[in-house]
Amino acid sequence: MQISAAKFTPKVITKHLIEQTELVQHLTAKPLRNVAIVQGLAGYGKTTLLLQYLAWLQAKKARTIWINLEKADNDISRLLQVVSEASNASVSGSSKVATKENPHNTDDLNVLLSAIADNEQPFYLFLDNFDVITEPSTLSILSDALNHLKSHQQIIIASRTAPKLALSKLKIADNLIEVSTSELKFSFEQTKVYFSRFGDIQLNEEQICKLYELTDGWPAALKLSTFLIKQPEQLSQLTVDGKVTSELFDDYLIENIFNHKSAEQQEFLVKTSILSEFNLPLCQHLLADTFSAGRAATMLNEHLEESILIESTNQQQSWLSYHQLFASFLIKLLKRDYAEQVEPLHVKAAKWFKENNRPRLAIEHAIAGNANELAAQMMDDFALPMLRKAQFNTLADWTNSISSELLNQHINLYLAKTWADLFYKRTLLVEKDISQISEWQKANKLTKEQQRIFTSLKISFSIMSDNNDETLNVVQALLADNQPSNHSLVRIGFYNIQAYIHLSQAKFEDARIDGMNALALTQFMGKNKSSDNVFFTVTYAHAVQAFALLLQGKLKRALAVAEQGLRDFYQQDFIESANAYGVLPAYTSLLYETNKLDDCETILTRNLSLIRQFALPEWLAVSYLCLARIHLAKNNTNDAIKVIETLEQIGYSDHLPRLSAIARWELVRIHLNNGEVILANDIAERISSENLVVKKAQCSIAADNEADTITSIRLLLANQQYKKALKQIADAIEQSQPNRHYRILKLEVLKVVALKQSNEHRQALRLLTKLVAQGQNEGFVRTFVDEGEVISELLKELYQTLDDYNSKLALYIASLLAAFGIEANAAQYEEVNNRLIEPLTKREEELLHLINKGHTNSKISALLSLSESTVKWHLSNLFSKLGVKRRNQATSKARELGLL
Repeated sequence: MQISAAKFTPKVITKHLIEQTELVQHLTAKPLRNVAIVQGLAGYGKTTLLLQYLAWLQAKKARTIWINLEKADNDISRLLQVVSEASNASVSGSSKVATKENPHNTDDLNVLLSAIADNEQPFYLFLDNFDVITEPSTLSILSDALNHLKSHQQIIIASRTAPKLALSKLKIADNLIEVSTSELKFSFEQTKVYFSRFGDIQLNEEQICKLYELTDGWPAALKLSTFLIKQPEQLSQLTVDGKVTSELFDDYLIENIFNHKSAEQQEFLVKTSILSEFNLPLCQHLLADTFSAGRAATMLNEHLEESILIESTNQQQSWLSYHQLFASFLIKLLKRDYAEQVEPLHVKAAKWFKENNRPRLAIEHAIAGNANELAAQMMDDFALPMLRKAQFNTLADWTNSISSELLNQHINLYLAKTWADLFYKRTLLVEKDISQISEWQKANKLTKEQQRIFTSLKISFSIMSDNNDETLNVVQALLADNQPSNHSLVRIGFYNIQAYIHLSQAKFEDARIDGMNALALTQFMGKNKSSDNVFFTVTYAHAVQAFALLLQGKLKRALAVAEQGLRDFYQQDFIESANAYGVLPAYTSLLYETNKLDDCETILTRNLSLIRQFALPEWLAVSYLCLARIHLAKNNTNDAIKVIETLEQIGYSDHLPRLSAIARWELVRIHLNNGEVILANDIAERISSENLVVKKAQCSIAADNEADTITSIRLLLANQQYKKALKQIADAIEQSQPNRHYRILKLEVLKVVALKQSNEHRQALRLLTKLVAQGQNEGFVRTFVDEGEVISELLKELYQTLDDYNSKLALYIASLLAAFGIEANAAQYEEVNNRLIEPLTKREEELLHLINKGHTNSKISALLSLSESTVKWHLSNLFSKLGVKRRNQATSKARELGLL
């Protein structure tokens, strides 16, 4: 669904503008604050101030991005599309919008909101009308973005109400500018300057002062008063009890403006007031029964001369809108004088917008016109495209606006509504919806396309409900069906789901084959960019493979696979791959294990809201556990508990008791870490009494691979039941599949602790020596460090027994001690194949190979048809990711990483 270029174009600044120089200087003050919020009621000049700041920035050749927000932008996927296309327009220097014929290049732009903090290029993003954004998940994601901007990036927000954003960190860091209503008011000096620009206003300074006091510096009131007040005696007509109000302006507009217009002009103004934006063809269509096309054009031109009443929404003045106060006044007259025509006018507008490919406005007008059949039909036409773009908030709003009887007559819309219910975890509604659609399926009312979508829906609901066995049976039957109607993109999704379930059953080879089938099918399709990818994304195949390799103890290969998935995530169009967030839980799990805590925390805090929405249950748990353990490693116990309590609540609200059980066991672990054994025992007893169970038939990725098994062993150790702990460890190792080396490594590290605490010091040291030798090959860190002081003391002893402090083993042990905060006498261990926190883009890889060949910037510029400044910018990003400052360092580091 194409986005209008007007969305990225600020309103035209009208004449008689008063410069808000001090406020603009406030916004530009050094050091630059990352966030500026301009809050004020209607008519206080919020947008005008933003326009002045925009002009100042553009004069400095700064890169600016402008977005006029609307209610539909509460859908995060649409908002990301809007940001991407606005960025494309800002880079190209035109308002041309990216379409399928003019795709935006996310590799070069790299401004998707989920990664906005990773953009190294300076930019200023203006978000006007922010008060329309009310969806909590979208606000949460935006809050994360605001808190991760670079020093040369700024987001400027204009809102009528206080934005419901998390701003405390920004305030504490003095990284937020707030402009309030009181600051937006005109000063008396500004008011005098403003009135001096109108030669036909006969007010002296004292009278202007009186008007200023009456309006309290309200810019809109002063602006309208220049049109209403020409003589001093007219001042008294505009006040009651010494105040100016919008109601008084209504009365005065009727007496002094509206009544002086012809009946035709009045009718034109009143009837077009239903339109939030309009142009000449729309007005001609709306009023075709009343005015000829030529007469409508003449009247619109006449009204345009009164710029105080009509504003342009783009530079070409092809789209217009009434001033907010004037529009409110006209709508009151419309309801009073043309009440019976309100709905027919909305229906006419709906049909025009439909014919001109503006479905959102078409549907809004159809609903306002009580044309529910028309609205439902248009919703049905656009439901599946909206579904494929994951615009669930809009779909939910649409379906809530029509009756259930009407909804039942439109299957596409009903399917989309059910997907929206699934997205918002409305489990009971989804069960009811699936039951209804099943009845239609039995009655052969579903098309092949609808059957395919319904099948995907049922499987998604089943897997999100943790019904893995049932889901596997269905998926295997569908994959056995080779009918042409079995859509290739859906088969990719089925392979991914089958891989996920096989992974939960510790069938790693089966999971690997499933993932390879998904990837092979994608390659066969030429990496098809169809928007059907919203259901299942190829990056899930990478995530499954990464988790499978991790559970088999193949940490390095797991990192390589996860990083490839991450590259796909950033290089795909986010709008068509929302489920790419499946790869982030895998990647952050690996970062945590390798002790890259800061990098892991940054990624999780930035993306946790979207992981919450898109990730499968098992991977959702992994992300919350990783974040909690990072807090714990940094001695932020309260933050760790809050994260886990949130996970527990998700388990209850989403009807996923296994998540609640995992969360409870993690609370046991946290309290044991703090030495609170009695509290940990109490929680464990309550888990048992409430029958909260982590399914033991599954190979749980989350919570140390079966939270109840491993954490219960820790509980036994804390209660000094060492023999029982050793017995339970032996049983758990015996019951583990032979290829589950990660879990076995964890259990054997616990065995070291149990032996040491049982006074079997020599055996403990011998076993640890063996485990460290195994761990060094893959670079495991947290598996050792998370078991605490017993391991650190043994590692110190082991280190002192080494003959060669420069050996690979010595360097590895030194790195483990460093993770404990203990400095060894050998150089810090640094894995040769150390990974990048953020993968290189294709362009950066291309430049890396060119500088390796010795090409200069000018040569690279010619070879790639890029400006030298663009080449320098890409090289700066490349050097930053490699952690170097010069070309020779970059090529040397790249060889170490295997990139050259």
